[in-house]
Amino acid sequence: MIDAVQRAASFRGFSRGEIGVRITDDPTIHVFNRTHLGHDYATDVISFAYSAQGDHLTGELVASADTAASMSSDGWSAEAELLLYLVHGTLHIAGMDDHDPADRAAMREAEKAIMTSIGFAHIERFGADQALHLDAPEAEETSDCERVNDDRANDNQPDNAAGNEQGPRQ
Repeated sequence: MIDAVQRAASFRGFSRGEIGVRITDDPTIHVFNRTHLGHDYATDVISFAYSAQGDHLTGELVASADTAASMSSDGWSAEAELLLYLVHGTLHIAGMDDHDPADRAAMREAEKAIMTSIGFAHIERFGADQALHLDAPEAEETSDCERVNDDRANDNQPDNAAGNEQGPRQ
């Protein structure tokens, strides 16, 4: 897990810092999601970006092992899914977004490069957006993270105590 977080931070040019990681269950991440984002449901990962200065990055991630287990499939383990959540959350902490199609494409390419470097081949078959894509190719590809961020656009959520301009993300 540490390797996934370090590789994602390094991908964005950060070589020093601290990122706390909490692996939890769906009921607990549901509480985090409701408390910090105002969404009354469990989710895959929530990231809290605290500081990104020079090559130093700080933040925290909360990821759901339950969601990872439910999203695993033949050829894609719960471990791989959980590592993808950590990579995705770290990329958010490091400044990436997935609000619009161009940003989402850049995020997916970063996830693919990082997960491949860790040893998980064929992420394009299993990563974010793929279940929708495989089941309904004509449908617009979206991720839970994008929907949550779009929903938050007018929430007026306060910044966290560490002065983060971005606040928590999914």
